[in-house]
Amino acid sequence: MKVLNEKAKHITGVQQWPYRAVSRALEVIPRTLIQNCGGQAIRTLTALRVQASVLLFCCFMCDLIMVARFCESVRLF
Repeated sequence: MKVLNEKAKHITGVQQWPYRAVSRALEVIPRTLIQNCGGQAIRTLTALRVQASVLLFCCFMCDLIMVARFCESVRLF
């Protein structure tokens, strides 16, 4: 959903509308499921977004560590 919003920012005019519409439509699905289960949609979705951003940050850091180790192992001198 965030990817679609980011893509829409780089497109001008009415061509960005489908990206934004699909992004909003995809957000309705988890919100509806949470509400149907009796959960608190805003709190749950916020917690899920935080977990996703932490996971993304951890993956990014792991990639940096792997690149650094690779660079160290390839040193020729």
